[in-house]
Amino acid sequence: MLTKYGQNFPSPEVVYFSDFLVKINRRDREQTRVLLVTDKALYNLMPNEFGKCKRRIKLDEIASISVSQLSDEFVVHVPSEYDYRYKSSKKVKIAELVSHSR
Repeated sequence: MLTKYGQNFPSPEVVYFSDFLVKINRRDREQTRVLLVTDKALYNLMPNEFGKCKRRIKLDEIASISVSQLSDEFVVHVPSEYDYRYKSSKKVKIAELVSHSR
């Protein structure tokens, strides 16, 4: 999957984190996804087809990540496109990883 969608020049992408989580769409519908964080991008993958990338966001395009204090939800803010709303018990780890990787 990274060979097809990744930025592998001058060096290949390195995977930092991968896990199942819940994406909440615009209609508040929950959808299971796989979140993959590399040293260059964040990937939203289909859970049964890891080779199918729904969206790739370069880390430098992410403005910030908002983490809820009341629930497991967090939002990835992408000013040039649209934001992603997720739910994961590992939200703090994901936010820290993305922030330090940029």
